[in-house]
Amino acid sequence: MMTMRSMHPSVRNRRGSIAVMYAILLIPIIAFAGMALDLSFAYTRRTEMQSVADAAAMAAARALNGTLPGIEAARTAARTIAERQRYSFGKPVVWSETALRFSDSPDKPDGDWLPASAVNAANAANLYYAKVDTRELDAAHGQTEVVFMRVLGGSAEPMTMAARAVAGRTGIQVTPLAVCAI
Repeated sequence: MMTMRSMHPSVRNRRGSIAVMYAILLIPIIAFAGMALDLSFAYTRRTEMQSVADAAAMAAARALNGTLPGIEAARTAARTIAERQRYSFGKPVVWSETALRFSDSPDKPDGDWLPASAVNAANAANLYYAKVDTRELDAAHGQTEVVFMRVLGGSAEPMTMAARAVAGRTGIQVTPLAVCAI
């Protein structure tokens, strides 16, 4: 076994350099690990919000049948499904009617979608598409704290995540009048 005296002088001088390099590199490693943790929380919240939007839009679209009672059923279905969803590891979603809108086409711009409260018997006949936007829910639903980014000099504001989902019929269910056979 070699003792300190028997080591070559250049080896003895290098022994402490690894500890210094490790100490210098430890700070960026911890910073990147913290940033990755913050971003993973933000991604998780975005996924949770997308799940709420998807589930509520699908439930509302299933209930749409071109009538005012269908619109009411869609509103109830969206509320029921959304309130069953959880975010931030178990908190219930608080539904808001402003998050749900209806249209006769999935391609319309945001401003042309009718709020659920504005639908009446006259315009309910053509509404077969539902859109849910989680930005219209309570702002706390989409927010996630960024602890490590704040420590590194980033913004003290929490990150806000939101999602949208559009659902509707791709075809009209029609019973054939006759079946042709050759």
